[in-house]
Amino acid sequence: MASSSGRVTIQLVDEEAGVGAGRLQLFRGQSYEAIRAACLDSGILFRDPYFPAGPDALGYDQLGPDSEKAKGVKWMRPHEFCAEPKFICEDMSRTDVCQGSLAAASLTLYPRLLRRVVPPGQDFQHGYAGVFHFQLWQFGRWMDVVVDDRLPVREGKLMFVRSEQRNEFWAPLLEKAYAK
Repeated sequence: MASSSGRVTIQLVDEEAGVGAGRLQLFRGQSYEAIRAACLDSGILFRDPYFPAGPDALGYDQLGPDSEKAKGVKWMRPHEFCAEPKFICEDMSRTDVCQGSLAAASLTLYPRLLRRVVPPGQDFQHGYAGVFHFQLWQFGRWMDVVVDDRLPVREGKLMFVRSEQRNEFWAPLLEKAYAK
């Protein structure tokens, strides 16, 4: 990122050019493909042991396990509270992201970077195993972060980031990966 005369520019790194090439690391050693294949073979949905769905995952203070705001929260998979969940409805745009995630909304303005952060080929229909992955830039390298699709829901609604299209879930799952 460079700054001159009050303007900020973003330079995307061309991986074929060498900078960043081959630097994808698996966060906590979790391989999306291996987890997905194992879940499909065994017929079970993924449950992330490194980021368990529960009161501690919500945070502390106002959202701590004993807080008023955390009461009534259920961790649910999208198909448990949405009739036809989709990972992406048509395409991803900044209007998809509701409820205060400026970073995710801004990311949609850079399609090439968005495709890197939200790898294609994930959905709730074909080969669904309750596992999704995202690639986040951390400390000078790309980290592949795997999450299960259990999300915090209260009174049938997502607690945090949600999409304008109620059956689209890439943004809340990206938020979960970032939190992990």
